[in-house]
Amino acid sequence: MEIADAIMFKIRILDNQIKRFIDKKAMSVDKNLTGMQLAVLLFVGYHNKLDKNKDIFPNDIEKKFNVRRSTVTTILKKLVKDGYITQIRASYDERYKRLFITEKSELIYSKIQQAQIEGEEIVSKGLSQEKIDIFFEVANKIMENIS
Repeated sequence: MEIADAIMFKIRILDNQIKRFIDKKAMSVDKNLTGMQLAVLLFVGYHNKLDKNKDIFPNDIEKKFNVRRSTVTTILKKLVKDGYITQIRASYDERYKRLFITEKSELIYSKIQQAQIEGEEIVSKGLSQEKIDIFFEVANKIMENIS
């Protein structure tokens, strides 16, 4: 089997291509944002706006995006430094920092949402709902196999 035909290498190629695509989308919102930073803002903003009863913490980002604590720390430090996110210690336990998008993020949040919608439309173009469902089934199985 040629290496380019192996599942794991095809996924790696797709990962690289998707990362570049998402980074480009993020830069269309704000030239200082990466794709991962955009995803974090979308995630935190969603919960700040629509699920006000749920506090969001850095470990929620770790779980949601399957990334290491050090990665989340780096992303959040940059987002805090650039004024997109604030961290407020939880009143019930000082060890936990609750995450909130700032007014700066609020001003571009609709652009962030639109970039996500447009990205999904481009990525899923020409795919039936059945094929999308199969994709998620296969992706979830592969993640289960390697975890």
